[in-house]
Amino acid sequence: RVERRFAEETIPRIAELAQEGAEARRELGEVKRTLNGFNPQEFIASHDSFTEEVRRRLDEVDSQWQTDKLALTLVVDEAVKHCQQDMKGLEDYVHEHIGKIDTCVATSEQLRRVQGTSQERMQSMAADLRWQQDEHLKFVRHCASAFEEGLKRAEAHSRASSAPDQSAKVEN
Repeated sequence: RVERRFAEETIPRIAELAQEGAEARRELGEVKRTLNGFNPQEFIASHDSFTEEVRRRLDEVDSQWQTDKLALTLVVDEAVKHCQQDMKGLEDYVHEHIGKIDTCVATSEQLRRVQGTSQERMQSMAADLRWQQDEHLKFVRHCASAFEEGLKRAEAHSRASSAPDQSAKVEN
C-alpha cells in the first residue's frame, strides 16, 4: 500500500519537479546569455544620456509652445480687436438708422391718418356731389317744366291775341 501510494503520488510529483527544474535551468541560461553582454556602467551612462535628451526635447517643446502661445495670443487679440471695431461700427450704423426708422414709422402713421382723413373727405365730397347732382337734376326738371309751361302760356297768349284778328277777318 505504501508502495502503491508512492508510485501514484510521489513519482509523478518528482517528475513534475524535475521538469520544472529543467525549465528553470533553461530560462536561467537565456537570462545569462542576455546578461552576458550587459554592462551596468554603460546602462547607467545610457540612462543619463537618455534622460538628458528627454529633458532637452521637453525644453524645446516648452519653448516652442511659449512662442506659439504668444503668437496665437497676438492673433486672437487682433481678431478680438477687429470684432470689437466691427461691433462698434455696426452699433453706430444701427443707432444712426434707428432714428431714420423711427422717423419713417412716425411718418407712416401720419400718412395713414392723413389718408384716412382724405378718404373721409373724399366720401363726404362724393356724397355732396351726388346731392348737388340730384338737386341740379331737380332744378333742370323744374326749369324745363317752367319753360314748357311758359311756352304753353306764350302759345296760348299768342293764339288768344291772334284770335281777335282772325275773328275780324272772318267778319270781313
